[in-house]
Amino acid sequence: MADYSLNETASRAKLAARGVGYSWGMAEEVARAIFWLASRELPGPALLLNLLSHYPTSESVKLAMPLNNNGQLCVKDSWLCPIAAGCALSDTCADVDDTTLIVLPSVKSPILILPFVADIALRFGTVLDLELDKYTVSTNGTQVKFSDIAFATMEQAERVVCRTASSETTEYTLGDRENTAFRVVVEDHVWAGLGAYAQQTYAPSTESSRALGAGAGLNDND
Repeated sequence: MADYSLNETASRAKLAARGVGYSWGMAEEVARAIFWLASRELPGPALLLNLLSHYPTSESVKLAMPLNNNGQLCVKDSWLCPIAAGCALSDTCADVDDTTLIVLPSVKSPILILPFVADIALRFGTVLDLELDKYTVSTNGTQVKFSDIAFATMEQAERVVCRTASSETTEYTLGDRENTAFRVVVEDHVWAGLGAYAQQTYAPSTESSRALGAGAGLNDND
């Protein structure tokens, strides 16, 4: 394991997302989500690597994007991308009140939705619950409360629900995270895996590009 700055980690996440086929705009959202999670010592990089490993082609990225069906977010193929679903939640959530209830089917690496839910909670000055199968996480936008840290390592949730918080879930004592970390500890294989995807954003070298590289002068003018 090694530790990295939050900015360095977010930058690697951004390039890795772009490498598998996300648009640059969506890759920026990936970076922002990873920064938010890592600053609260939640395992964003590892769950991002798990998510990216399920995209064999750039076309598979498109299949994981949600469809908006009369205000309901639906799965296009077999599961939803948490980043795209989080962006869609942010765009479609025009108001938050005691009746707010949004249900999403089958989401990979569901913890990656949490930063977007936090943004919504902060925007409306409220506390929201994010239910991931049997786990519930609450956030007011800056803090995160949870009853079981196991929620952070879920590789897939069959049902994700975003709702206004109940009194019970706002009183968790087992977990209470806010923005306190300045560096991120990442396992070597996770860092290398994200780096491998990031490499796909680099154009392959050619004879002409190598000739134009630094220190690649072909003429001796001395």
